[in-house]
Amino acid sequence: MNYRKGIGYLSSDKLCVSVANQEIIPPPPSHWTIPYELYKFSLMNYDDCTLVINDRTEIFLKANQGFCTDIVDAPIYSVKIKEDGVQYNWIGAY
Repeated sequence: MNYRKGIGYLSSDKLCVSVANQEIIPPPPSHWTIPYELYKFSLMNYDDCTLVINDRTEIFLKANQGFCTDIVDAPIYSVKIKEDGVQYNWIGAY
């Protein structure tokens, strides 16, 4: 089995409040030619919400349920919360 060696981390810098369907993962630095592809991702939601993962998979989360992936899961390049006003924070590794 091959393992990916990461090069960095990303995260929210405070407790965030969602804007419906707004991308959570920031764009990469302007000199990069590819977007972030997170091999680990964790989000804590403090309200009921629906995540949209990689622009195709919707996952409903009860308040305080959270969502997390690691190296054996599909990489994540996009995460959105469908609803307005959801408090959350997140962290990822790329």
